[in-house]
Amino acid sequence: MNDVPQGWRDVEVRDVAELIRGVSYRGDEASKEPREGFVPLLRATNIADALLLDFDLTYVSRAVVAENQMLAPGDILIAASSGSRPVVGKSAPLRKHWDGTFGAFCAVCGHDRLSHDSWRIVSRQQTYESAGQTRRPVLISTTLSAITS
Repeated sequence: MNDVPQGWRDVEVRDVAELIRGVSYRGDEASKEPREGFVPLLRATNIADALLLDFDLTYVSRAVVAENQMLAPGDILIAASSGSRPVVGKSAPLRKHWDGTFGAFCAVCGHDRLSHDSWRIVSRQQTYESAGQTRRPVLISTTLSAITS
């Protein structure tokens, strides 16, 4: 595992922030094209080094989106579950205003949802070695670290 910087400590995200799960929706509440009364929805495939706000979007009826599921600048989008281990834990912040939401396999926490104002996101990958194989990822986890000094 990576070491955190001196003066920081590892904590579980759930211990310091409210995590909001993404939007669940039925097929008739979604579209691949923008429609009136619909908002864009980010999924794990939209999480890279930065959020991909114009790539492979799904649009969902605004009626199925709770107010706290609308993204705000500073929110950190986290891939919370997936059938693919390397996807779980991917994260990226929303760096500008964007009128949209996120899907049910993701979660979000943001600067206004944290219990401390000096948290910084740290992502790490745990690996294992199997006989005769190279190191392979088993889990990618996203944590927040606090500056304590």
